[in-house]
Amino acid sequence: MPSLTSRLVGITRRPVAASDREVAAAHVLDWAAACVSAESTGSGRTLRAFATAAPAGPCFTFASGSRDAYTAAFVNSGLGIALEMDSTSRTAKVHPGPVVIAAALACAQREGATGAAFLDAVVRGYEAMIRLGEAVGPAHYVSYHSTSTCGPVGSAVAAAVLLGLDVDATLDAVGNALSRTGGVWQCRPERTMTKLIHVGESTGAGLRSADLARLGLTGPRYVLEGDLGLFPAACPDPDLDAVDRDADGPWKIRATSLKPWPGCRHAHPAVTVALRLRDELEARDVPLSVVESVNVSTYPEAIAFTDCPEPSTEADAMFSTQHLLARAATRDADAGRRARRGARVGSDTRAGAEGDLSAGDDHAARYPAALGSQSARAMAGRRALGRDRRRVRGSRGPDEQPGGQREGPRAARRRGSGPNRHRGSP
Repeated sequence: MPSLTSRLVGITRRPVAASDREVAAAHVLDWAAACVSAESTGSGRTLRAFATAAPAGPCFTFASGSRDAYTAAFVNSGLGIALEMDSTSRTAKVHPGPVVIAAALACAQREGATGAAFLDAVVRGYEAMIRLGEAVGPAHYVSYHSTSTCGPVGSAVAAAVLLGLDVDATLDAVGNALSRTGGVWQCRPERTMTKLIHVGESTGAGLRSADLARLGLTGPRYVLEGDLGLFPAACPDPDLDAVDRDADGPWKIRATSLKPWPGCRHAHPAVTVALRLRDELEARDVPLSVVESVNVSTYPEAIAFTDCPEPSTEADAMFSTQHLLARAATRDADAGRRARRGARVGSDTRAGAEGDLSAGDDHAARYPAALGSQSARAMAGRRALGRDRRRVRGSRGPDEQPGGQREGPRAARRRGSGPNRHRGSP
């Protein structure tokens, strides 16, 4: 019986159309903008120092000139995730851009590949990484950073494309890359910079495994479903059929969204409802200074990731719904501080008790099919000033697609209506 990796790699060998390359090019541009924006952050300065100490080479880095392929891939992947502006697959719960694009760019520059070949590698790397992310199952995400565990297959496939590896060598690369996969979530509650290590190592694992496969290093075929493979070890509820479900469907990159604002994707729906509430209050000539709190009802996973009422660091701010609400719902710094102190992420049960929702399961039932299902109320004491409980932007992947009917991912910051880039508390 063919291994799961054989089935997965087989899907990535399909032709890539010019329209798919256009989508990939938009993702590359978005990723590059995130890298440039992250250079001046604390993590960006750390990555620059790391790159500066590495030997020169043919591969561009955003932080410090040209370096060897492995250094460039590591540094650029870290910059791509530093501001939480990375592309998101709603169904897989992975961020493919920083891993796949960084690996593909380094490999393409080192090998002198064409732009079309580079974009093909991005499309195919996204496909492999997202399909594996859908297959590992929801329980895997509880303890593991899926971008880290699934990233090596994306970078390995992308590099294999650019190196011209045949199917057998690609399977060697994929098997070896996934055999060392990891990335536990303890960095989340401690708000450290560890996620940069996660994506950097995932990027390098795939690139290095592809290089070694070209030289003849063999790898396991049943690295996913084998008795000692990834699924038995770290996936309590895997969906094996997800590996090649809808094998002839559109490339997965077409259903991968670009974040409109910096910060954890789970907090973005709250930003949307806050912006709508702000517009509503301004239309009614209600001064924003009277807003004492913004109560949000959301799905449990958003609370687990972004309930941080008192952010004190850059990392805190990017995972704080309260901070993002303050930046979105107010324009002056004093009001922002008041809103940050007053706003809270409320459970659905609390919102229901206050009359906002009649049942506590509404948002949870919609997730993850509707990632943006949230509701919010602006309060002055016990008086509700306004509310918004519609399905919000980002509920579905395609409505943020390159070429779709949407505002560009950086437009909110360019026109000043969204939260600013985060450097700790406002």
